[in-house]
Amino acid sequence: GEFETAEDVLSMHTTSFSVDTANGRHMNHPNIEAYTELINGYAKAGRLDKALGMLQLMRKREVEPNEYTYTCIVGALARSNKIRQAKKMIEYALNLNLPRKKLTPIYNAFISGLLSDNESDNTEGQSSQAANVVEALSMLQEMQDLNIRPNVVTVSVVIDGLGRCNPPRCDDARGLVQHLEFTLRPKSRTGY
Repeated sequence: GEFETAEDVLSMHTTSFSVDTANGRHMNHPNIEAYTELINGYAKAGRLDKALGMLQLMRKREVEPNEYTYTCIVGALARSNKIRQAKKMIEYALNLNLPRKKLTPIYNAFISGLLSDNESDNTEGQSSQAANVVEALSMLQEMQDLNIRPNVVTVSVVIDGLGRCNPPRCDDARGLVQHLEFTLRPKSRTGY
């Protein structure tokens, strides 16, 4: 199908790419976006095994995934409730020493995936939603502890998750907004 054709094209062009880095890895490979889009397409089509296989193929071909690649994989893992694996992928991305601002979307993908599709009306679904909200709040705290700045996406996804709890956790949402407003407020440049 379409995915296999794209894989064939990538195979042909990746193996002919010369290595210019000291460590033998293809940094900023010209096809990194194509690999990432394939991973994202597989993940959206519910073919997580193929998405992960594509990530392994990149590593085998010594093509270094970038922050967008990790964002796609982490989000797909979290949506599939593979929390432990998603956290391992975040840990791996953290060890790449990416600039902190490039890590925010990876955390956002985790939090968003964690809180997605949990709108069940049954008790089990609500229990799962509550546990996922606790996990999301924990990841938000981890971001702050690591000086990874949450953005509007981070905050809106967590607040939405708090609102979907049964009963809605409005006081927690309000407290979170107040806390983040205070802690994320830009410092005054004038010193006043």
